[in-house]
Amino acid sequence: MGRVPKDVSEINGEEVHAEAETKSEPKVPVITRIRRWLPVLNLVGKFAVLSIVPIALLGVILSQTLRTRIQERILDNQKHAAELIAKLGIQPLLRASDLGRGLDPNRFRILDNTLRAGLIGQEVSRIKIWNRAAQVVYSDDPSIVGRTFQPSGGLRGALQGEVSGHVESELSEAEEAGERHLGQLLEVYVPLQFGDYQRPAGAFEIYLPYGPIAATIQRETNRMYMLLLGGLALLYAVLFRIVKKASQRLSRQAAENEHLALHDGLTDLPNRTLFQDRIEQAILSAERESTPLGGLLIDVDRFKEVNDTLGHRSGDLLLQQIGARIQATVRESDTVARLGGDEFGVLLPKLVDRRSATGVADKIRKELE
Repeated sequence: MGRVPKDVSEINGEEVHAEAETKSEPKVPVITRIRRWLPVLNLVGKFAVLSIVPIALLGVILSQTLRTRIQERILDNQKHAAELIAKLGIQPLLRASDLGRGLDPNRFRILDNTLRAGLIGQEVSRIKIWNRAAQVVYSDDPSIVGRTFQPSGGLRGALQGEVSGHVESELSEAEEAGERHLGQLLEVYVPLQFGDYQRPAGAFEIYLPYGPIAATIQRETNRMYMLLLGGLALLYAVLFRIVKKASQRLSRQAAENEHLALHDGLTDLPNRTLFQDRIEQAILSAERESTPLGGLLIDVDRFKEVNDTLGHRSGDLLLQQIGARIQATVRESDTVARLGGDEFGVLLPKLVDRRSATGVADKIRKELE
């Protein structure tokens, strides 16, 4: 007796397992989705969607530029502060000869006392004073005093009269071995010049902890981000309001133009174009529902005499009164139109019989007497 396989099919001795295939819908790119939405949106909606992209891009560019400027400004301020420390706090305690032959114990002690007392007014991680031979003549690390090292690029620039500074994340110079445990530092070199000599007698090197500097940069950057975000949001809101008002004005103008294209400017009644369209629609409806309809053509006798004797202003007022009186006489479903000049038309759909149209004509004649 044969068996019926439940979850497998046996074909030529081989088992073919039925596997359910899961079909995932292909991912639609964001730009493609936006393009699909745009035809549905009105002018304001399209502006709201499309304008957010350039404004966001502008915000990114401005934020990166301003962040760089803030970082440069704060680092420049720190370099100027280091230069003031060298010029006002350190250099007055030295003589040019001290850098040539080395500091005597008394001078060394004065510098140590100055540092311990915090008279330089700045938290520092390390201080070094170099002579032109790249020898350390003073440092708050006594282990390197008197040693000569290979001059770094910053030291060479200071010995040529340039103030330089840069952030060091990894201290690799030989003389920096004692500072590697201090973490990230701002290293500043300041030339030491005495008297009228243009050539620096040595250089002052200072290491400032970068943590407080980085915190200041971050604080200023966050403040800048908030101001920039607020400014861009205000700009977006102002532009959105302008576009919204313009869109509303255009919509009103379009509606007014459409109304003027289908209505008489003097009486505000449907004009010949709209009247003809409604007649065509009424004929189709009458054929479909097998109901009669009627139409009246009204002409004002001796209207030219009114214009000639009383003026066109009086003639216009008369036409407005005629249109209003005819409109008040017929049903709401009827259409009263001004066909031009002193001619009016009345469309009477869904009448009971021919006499109904005659009755309406009599009522209008009486209303106009």
